[in-house]
Amino acid sequence: MPGADEVLFYENLKFDKPTGWRKLVTRGSQAALIGSLFATVAGGVIYNIDPRMPWVLNTLALIISGFIVWQVGDLRPRKERQKLIPELQDYFNDIRTGFAQFRLPKLRLYTPFIIAVQGLFYTTGYGLLRLVLLDRFHFSFG
Repeated sequence: MPGADEVLFYENLKFDKPTGWRKLVTRGSQAALIGSLFATVAGGVIYNIDPRMPWVLNTLALIISGFIVWQVGDLRPRKERQKLIPELQDYFNDIRTGFAQFRLPKLRLYTPFIIAVQGLFYTTGYGLLRLVLLDRFHFSFG
């Protein structure tokens, strides 16, 4: 399922055949994979020089890419973009319905477990779990 960015670029590039678009997306995925591999290796080397540098470079890359993506405009007519309010209402209704599911008796027992596991994923994803392990249990990752 394509993301909003893929749809926007597909509409702006005006491909005649979908096969050309698929080739472009495949090449983009290959470039992203090679870039990820390079970033992982380079990040390890840079981390050995200064442990703060990968964080600083990641932040700078996110800010620069944000400015670059900000320049991409939506060329669709104004009428089509005014459908935002009903879409937002549908989105919030979906969220409301999802949270209502947690109040069902069959799911109430699992709610603390779900929240704990999801919180663990967030702390791991943001690197906070590593700080806790280093501080609390004196683990060494080096």
